[in-house]
Amino acid sequence: MPELLNQIPEGEEIGTVTADGAYDTRRCHAAIIDRQAKPIIPIRSRIPNVPVHVAAVIETALSKHPESRWRTAGAMREALLNAAASGG
Repeated sequence: MPELLNQIPEGEEIGTVTADGAYDTRRCHAAIIDRQAKPIIPIRSRIPNVPVHVAAVIETALSKHPESRWRTAGAMREALLNAAASGG
């Protein structure tokens, strides 16, 4: 991860950084902090007992790309109800 972040010019702002568990090391976290970026940590990494489908709904709502987020609160509500009905 540090090598990847170093490819971005020093003066260019990095808003957020996301990666899989392979990058969950102190060295990677230090590189993210050094670049004043914010890590996005998947909800199930922090709270493993969150049901998979519920986590997917939340992560969609928190997507970096606005076009990937729920279009309306009603759409998110519907997705949460479906996740709950499927057992999570």
